[in-house]
Amino acid sequence: MITAGSSILRWDNGMMKKLLVALSIVIAVAVGCAQQGSPVSGTPTISYGSSSYTFTATAGGSNPSPQMLEIWNSGGGILSWSVSHDVNWLTLNPITGSSADEHASVTISVDISGMSAGSYTAAITISSPGATNTAQVVSVSLAIDESDSPTISYSSSSYTFTATAGGSNPANQTLEIWNSGGDILNWSVSHDVDWLNLSPTSGSSTDEGISVAISVEISGMSAGSYSAIITVSAPDATNTPQTVSVGLTIDPSPLVEEFLKPGRVVEHPPTDDNPYTFYSYFPRSATTSKEIWLCVWPHDGGEKSEDYSVHITQAAHRVRSLTTYAEDFRMPILVAAIPNVPHLYVHSLHPGTFTTTEEMLRRPDLKLIDAVWSQYIPLMQTAGLTVNERVLMLGYSSVGTFAHRFTMLHPDRVHAVWLGGESPAPLPTAELYEQPLDYPLGIRNLEALTGKPFDLETYMTVRHFICVGENDVKPENDATTYTDIFTEEQRLFIRSYFGATNPERIRFFYEYLVSVGVPAEFRLYEGMEHVWTPQVFTMLFDDAFGFLARSTG
Repeated sequence: MITAGSSILRWDNGMMKKLLVALSIVIAVAVGCAQQGSPVSGTPTISYGSSSYTFTATAGGSNPSPQMLEIWNSGGGILSWSVSHDVNWLTLNPITGSSADEHASVTISVDISGMSAGSYTAAITISSPGATNTAQVVSVSLAIDESDSPTISYSSSSYTFTATAGGSNPANQTLEIWNSGGDILNWSVSHDVDWLNLSPTSGSSTDEGISVAISVEISGMSAGSYSAIITVSAPDATNTPQTVSVGLTIDPSPLVEEFLKPGRVVEHPPTDDNPYTFYSYFPRSATTSKEIWLCVWPHDGGEKSEDYSVHITQAAHRVRSLTTYAEDFRMPILVAAIPNVPHLYVHSLHPGTFTTTEEMLRRPDLKLIDAVWSQYIPLMQTAGLTVNERVLMLGYSSVGTFAHRFTMLHPDRVHAVWLGGESPAPLPTAELYEQPLDYPLGIRNLEALTGKPFDLETYMTVRHFICVGENDVKPENDATTYTDIFTEEQRLFIRSYFGATNPERIRFFYEYLVSVGVPAEFRLYEGMEHVWTPQVFTMLFDDAFGFLARSTG
């Protein structure tokens, strides 16, 4: 205790003990705070478990077990490290880390796939920019012993060929196969495509190499990229099977540019066998398609004129209006300039077109066949393209009527058809409600009219998309108001049994097709009339080309 009134201070023992305890607590807290708030000082130093690692394996066998490389900091501060190596048969994981003084483990793995017996070396480098001893190098050795069993070895894991569509086959290449193990390797090779050939396809080897010729046949193949796999097998080998990849690139033929003029509307003039002009547009986007699907809009529209140049102009205009869709969907477009005159509705494939003696008006369906299948498709094939010979057909109003009737007459030539706002006849039947149906209502007299019977089996494979505007009810757009499309008796029958308006009749046609097993889709466009506006055009053709593209998938 301290007493007053004296020049001398006196401490009692109890107070001294309390003071010393309090002082020690203050010092401890101060030291702790200093340690917690201050970084570790000093420079890091790389330390690691071993300077060398050894792996052993047998050729063609399994990979050796991984080993661990320990890394830690034996200096001050923080060691931020990374590891790297110089060979492709070794992997490290992880490749970066940091350490104050704790140890980190890096897994060293070895992959002996495709490696022959022998001795191999590698170097692992441990780096840390701020360390006192960066960089450190760890050596790795790998010994692969020969196997008593055969092991497949081969010259390359991939081959690449290039060619030009319609041109000659690329030069052969060689795959060398040998035995890098023991005993005898009895091998065979196979592949998974029809454009590639191998010779020979089997052999035996102790250690000598055997050459297998890889050849490619591009006949009938379009421009594009192709791939294949060669499989090398040997029943007793330690590493069977092995695979080799083959890539083939076929560049577009210069004949595509010469014959088809991609990106341009091309006029095809009349020939000795066909008096019709037709127009085509081959999209640049299709020059590398593996298979070409031709889209046919059969004719130029419903206007009647004795002046054939009117139909030529309209056909060219229709092709131009569809070029964007041709590019977007990679489909060439063809439109024929089919005449349509006041005294015969050629654009509807009227029954009179089968009997008229006027050559320009007679059998426009056969003239379209000549334009498509005797002229344009062979032209694409000559240019080195692979073309599906069943076309995609579409049409609206009178063009739809022609497309509908053409499809029934020649179902073997049509893969899918889009029909918008057209007169829904004929039906694929010879009678309805016990009433006989002759063309153009049905197919009862089709053989007598055309010379060949209706092919229902093939027709049932043609996909249909049938559509109409909800308000497509005006008389001027109603086929049953015109005497040059149907007879009076036929008009009455349609109104009585098919429906009173276009939307009713077209839905009836769709429902009838579905009932007999024809694949069909239907859409009624709300608020739409028969007349096109830019918005209606876009809506219809977005649907049309979307459907046609789906049908080819």
